[in-house]
Order: sequence, then C-alpha cells, then structure tokens
Amino acid sequence: MSAMKEFHLVRLILILILCDVSVTAQTTRPEAERKLAHDIYKEFVEIQSGFTTGATTPVAQAAAIRLRAAGFPESDIFVGGANPKKANLVVRYHGTGPLKRASSPTATSSWLSPRMKRAAGLTTAWTGS
Repeated sequence: MSAMKEFHLVRLILILILCDVSVTAQTTRPEAERKLAHDIYKEFVEIQSGFTTGATTPVAQAAAIRLRAAGFPESDIFVGGANPKKANLVVRYHGTGPLKRASSPTATSSWLSPRMKRAAGLTTAWTGS
C-alpha cells in the first residue's frame, strides 16, 4: 500500500472514531436526569388513566405537582376542562429571547382556542374579539 493511501485510510479511521465519540456524547444523558425521567414516566404509567377508567385528571394533576416543584408559579399552571374526569394541563412557559411577546393576557395567550380562553377566564373569549 502506498504511503498516500495509508495516510487517507488512517485519516478516515480517525474521523470515524471522532464521529462515534461525538454521537455517543450527544445521546447519553447524565444518570441523575435519566433516573428523574424514569421516575416521572413510571409515576404517570402507574396512574389508572386508561380507557377503562376514562380519567385523565389524575395524570394532569400529577404533572402539575411536578411542574410546581420545578418552580413554575401557580398562575402559569391550569388544570381543567369541560369534563372533571378528563382534565387537561396547560402550562405557560415564559420565553427570554428577542421574540418574546408582550406580557398582556391576550398577547401571551393568543394561540389559545376560544374554549381554552373561556376556561382560563380570559374576557376576550366571551366578547369574541
């Protein structure tokens, strides 16, 4: 094998090794994060919320408890809906980037459907504007 071919082969092997290390580093989460994710999924799966019970409210409430513990203010968490057994969870996550909207109720919740606005108590949903 010529010196040039050998050089290219070694270079290709090094590139492949570096790519493998890079991909592995990006996909492996720290153990504490993996355990937390496992615990959250385990908690949600163990809640009786399937077709037979027809209740999703306990899962929404459990998620809301986790979000409060993570520091989300009560004013940014909404659990509710038309059916008390099938509540939904809506959480407002405030952005910090340059595209952050104004902090008025109608500006931060303009993406909400009229039904969700009524459930959240926003008066613009009642007036239709």
